[in-house]
Amino acid sequence: NPYEALLHFSGLQPKRYKYPQIFLATSTFTVDTGGRGRVNETTQTTWQLSHDSATGSSATSAGIECTDNNVGSFEISRGFAPFDTSSLPDTIVSRDSGFVRLIATGASLTNDSTTALHIVDSTQASNTALVTADFDQLGTTTYGNVTLANWVNTNLSNNDIALDAAGLLKVILTGFTPFGIRLNNDRTNSAPTSGQANDVSWKHDTMLLSFTYTPVDVTGNKQYSYF
Repeated sequence: NPYEALLHFSGLQPKRYKYPQIFLATSTFTVDTGGRGRVNETTQTTWQLSHDSATGSSATSAGIECTDNNVGSFEISRGFAPFDTSSLPDTIVSRDSGFVRLIATGASLTNDSTTALHIVDSTQASNTALVTADFDQLGTTTYGNVTLANWVNTNLSNNDIALDAAGLLKVILTGFTPFGIRLNNDRTNSAPTSGQANDVSWKHDTMLLSFTYTPVDVTGNKQYSYF
């Protein structure tokens, strides 16, 4: 066939190359209303006793802040943020990006400009009910942070803390994904200097987790296009 011969030798014949198509999906989750909140420890006489306490002195889901206080007393507040991520597909191709969003209250922000707020593990006893015994159930490995110097404190301002690769692996596809939030002095067990207080607060009912991933098609394979 002269026509097919022309296409072949001229390089115009379709090659039908097979290229993978990447279809990203993003899911957003709001924090659980019962499991969210903060646990405070305000009754101890030294930083170390406060830091190492097995239980806190109070727990609340009505407001969230993190505090490192060495101003005449020792106070530590730790944040808890469990997200129900069970609606995600049971199988995905890859975990591409994600962040935890904290929305500022505009309340007074106290910091020494070098302190950061960190996303960490949480092993709270219940993802739907926060209790004082959860005080010592946060990890120290950081999966993302924002310095208080870079925190946007205007009321209703978004502060998105990007999750690193290890943090993305913590997202549970079949249940709850519980994260904790700690200030760096607490996370590293380094007492603030005498007279120093670090404090930051955010809206308890608007915390969210955003997770972007590559899903699989109905056959369980990557999708392809042809050129």
